[in-house]
Formats: sequence, structure tokens, C-alpha cells
Amino acid sequence: MLKTKKSVSKTAKVVVRNLCYVYNQYPCIDFLDKKSMMLYNRLMSILGGSKLLSYQWYRCFYWFTEKFTIPGLAIHHAIRKRIIWDLYKEFTDEGCCQLIIIGGGFDLLSLMACERSHYHELIELDRAETQLAKINALSLLGVDKTNIQFCSFDLIKDSVSRTCGHTAPQKEKQTIIVCEGVLMYLTEKQVRNFLLDISSNYKSFYLIFTFMNNYSGSFHFRGTTLVAKSWLNLIGEPFMWGIQADELERLLSSCNMKLLHQTDSTKWAREHLVEIKALIAEGEYIAVAVPA
Repeated sequence: MLKTKKSVSKTAKVVVRNLCYVYNQYPCIDFLDKKSMMLYNRLMSILGGSKLLSYQWYRCFYWFTEKFTIPGLAIHHAIRKRIIWDLYKEFTDEGCCQLIIIGGGFDLLSLMACERSHYHELIELDRAETQLAKINALSLLGVDKTNIQFCSFDLIKDSVSRTCGHTAPQKEKQTIIVCEGVLMYLTEKQVRNFLLDISSNYKSFYLIFTFMNNYSGSFHFRGTTLVAKSWLNLIGEPFMWGIQADELERLLSSCNMKLLHQTDSTKWAREHLVEIKALIAEGEYIAVAVPA
């Protein structure tokens, strides 16, 4: 088992564990390609995850415990990954030559990108402890990561452009920037600073990001229990920001961006999971912003 520091993101591990649960529970659904999902399973075992998820009885227990935290979160995470992957493929078909992943945790998008196309730059930004755990885990798995540039990064304190060395406006390179499951941990001011940094330094980009809807002042998923909220506070990863979906365009406009696309996991499920009546956590949207 890989030993990691206490400051390694706990929620990043939850996402991988949820993906492994869904992969084993719904093998007939093509969330991601089989090779990627098998790699997620291997990654989870190295990070300390249980192999019990391959057993139906344990998955029943897993589903039952989820009801007391955030019901339907696991399948939401799987759908979120699929939506972002589809968006990524759509934009790379248009010739984007630079990929920046912000707060990627243990996500494998960069590895999937390496196999699909060639980039002039492929950069992952994340907090040092989580990133080191990921690099060590991938090394133990024998995964080739030589084409990926890993940079220590804290979105609360650092700017994307400076960390990447892109302090002057990038006029030539078409860039995809992925910021998945990150902005809810920031304040509104920090979110604005992030958006302004992107719009000021990248002149041709697709910003794929997720955000929590603001339900009457709550930035959590619908049905989130006190147990889940208390746990997030305890590990130092509380949700701090959300915005109502119909107000997002105004925020982006104030940061010199415009909204290109917006959806959520329940909409995807209505179109692709007709035969499966699983509960899906509601409250997080996936959006794409481009220069105004």
C-alpha cells in the first residue's frame, strides 16, 4: 500500500473509489473505455482502496452507506467524467494543442489525452502532496508519464498563468483548460481571480469547469446529510462557493468570458441511462466558457 501524507486530498480519493464502484456495479454502461476504468481500479488498490468493490454484497453495503452522506454521488462522478471526456474529444478535434488540468487529483484525463493525440504542452496543476501521491502511484503501476508536466499548485494562492510560465497572453496556442470539482472549495473572490487570470492570459481557450448550484444559500448537493458536511469540514475541504445556473453567464461576462455550454449529470442520464433508475446526486453542473 502506498503511504501518503495526511494532507493528500481525501475527496480526490473518494472520486476514484466512486468510479471503481460504478464500473463494477454497472459494467454494461460505457462511462469511460475499459482500459481507463481498469487503470482506475489498479490506482485505487495502490492508494489503499479495498478490492471488495468487485463483490456484489460489498457494493450493496457501499450503496447503503452513501445514503447517509451524499445519495447518488458515485454515479454522478462517473457521468461527470464521461461528459468532460466527450467535451475534451470534441474540442481536440478542432485542433487544440495545449491541455492544462487544474486540481486533477487522481484523474487520468492526461494519460488518456497522451494516447489520443499529441500536445505541445500537457500540464497538470495540483497541491504538492496529492500530486506526489499520484506520481508515486503511477510509477508503481509502470505507467509512462514522461509527456506530462506536473507542477505544484494551490489555486487559493497561485495563478495558473504564472505557474505554467504563461505570463504573456498566449495568442498562438489553442488551449483546453479543465477545472473539475475544484471551484466549490474557493470563495467568490478567488473564483473571479481565477477566471480573470484565464481570460487575461489565454486568448484562445475552452475552459471546462464544474460548479455547484446555489440552492437557497446552500452550495451542496441536494440531500447532502450533516454527516457529509461535517466530514468535509473535518478534513479541511468544505464547500464554500456556488452560483445559480441562470446567473453564471453574468459572472462569466464580468470576467471577459462567455458561456458556450452548460449541462448536468441528470440531463445526461435522461438521454443515455433510460433503462437504469439509479439515484443521481443533483447540484453540480458542467460548463464550458470561451473568450468573450
